[in-house]
Amino acid sequence: ADLIYRLSYLESFAFGSLISAVDPVPILTVFRALKVDVQLYMLVFGESMLNDAVSIVLTSTTLEIADSKMAQFGSWELLKFGISRFLVMFIGSALLGSMIGFISALLFKHMDFRKTPSLELALLLVFAYIPYGLAEAISLSGIPKFYYIDKDRHN
Repeated sequence: ADLIYRLSYLESFAFGSLISAVDPVPILTVFRALKVDVQLYMLVFGESMLNDAVSIVLTSTTLEIADSKMAQFGSWELLKFGISRFLVMFIGSALLGSMIGFISALLFKHMDFRKTPSLELALLLVFAYIPYGLAEAISLSGIPKFYYIDKDRHN
């Protein structure tokens, strides 16, 4: 019936890492309705954000390894590349986001925006986009580039 699409090990791993992030919205909604402790709410929220970040970085790393340019590498080289790429992307993007957040916190703390609230809103939007733009520019965002699966390969 041609209902099953055969995946390679790397494609299966990429798919598994992509769907492994659990959506925290239902849990957080129930927590808010039950008025649970704020600290528990924040812990679950932070843990779910960390899970999503790990899932995105792992999927991106797996898709990079699945690229045809990597076919010439052996298993050990692929493992070293995957681990190093994962660590660089995860730690680098976290440091970049923390640094931009620290700079924006200092700016908003020491500047007086009462006379120009539109400037405050504009800077807020700019500082929300800067970490993504910088991370994407230096390949640390974790958002995979356009990849496709060759269907003819599996027939």
